[in-house]
Amino acid sequence: MSTHKGTQNEVGLAGEFHVLAQLLQRGYSAHPTLGNTKGMDILVVDQESGRMLKVEVKTARHALHAPTKRAWWKWPLSSRAEELGCPNLVYCFVHLGEVGVLPRFFLVPSEVVADHCSREHAEWVAASPEGKRELRLSTAIRNFWFYDDANSYENAWDLLERKLAAEPGHG
Repeated sequence: MSTHKGTQNEVGLAGEFHVLAQLLQRGYSAHPTLGNTKGMDILVVDQESGRMLKVEVKTARHALHAPTKRAWWKWPLSSRAEELGCPNLVYCFVHLGEVGVLPRFFLVPSEVVADHCSREHAEWVAASPEGKRELRLSTAIRNFWFYDDANSYENAWDLLERKLAAEPGHG
């Protein structure tokens, strides 16, 4: 077996196809955009109602961190994540982990991601040491993270059903 770990693009595609397989296995009508649509990797369509849901997949080979006793998950995002909080968009964070083991999936409403990234970045900027505030203000990097023992996101596939069943604009 190859020891090649894959480029960032290959890792991202692996995550997208794993999510697509999970969606199809669960009976969703799911369609990959293959990078052709900004802000969404997979389009999920409810065949009965015609409602659509966008899924943005973010994949990391090693997203679990445990520098202290309390383990936490982290995925890097861009500042655009602060602006993408909309009712018909769901993030699926994928932890690829080891080859041959099913990845771990974390489904989070985009509104939660946008709020978290905005709040965390503002707190990080506010805590800037003397002379670092401008540099921190100008960075486009954001991180979405949560503690492993305090998350309700793992395998929350029912979020998709709730979003698809919601009245338009009330995701």
